[in-house]
Amino acid sequence: MRITVDLDPKDLDEVSRLTGIDKKSPAVAQAVHEYLRQKEREAFLKSVLAGETDYALSNEAVEAATKWDVTSSKGSCQHFSMIQATVYPQLIVEQI
Repeated sequence: MRITVDLDPKDLDEVSRLTGIDKKSPAVAQAVHEYLRQKEREAFLKSVLAGETDYALSNEAVEAATKWDVTSSKGSCQHFSMIQATVYPQLIVEQI
């Protein structure tokens, strides 16, 4: 969807720098996407800390299901948890 938004040029430059995307529209779209994902993570964490989840797995089970792949194309670690993928797929951290 197309919209018109007034942004401070310095803010737009910062968005471009932080996302690594030179074109304005894709950079803003990525920033909005990341903002929404962050808010989802915050809401989930808040519900966990408030004891509002029915997460029945033990710490050992969670740690056993976590896998690390250090062979990613950018040379950084990618974290994928089978439990996160089934319980709350939006929380999968694509790149750390």
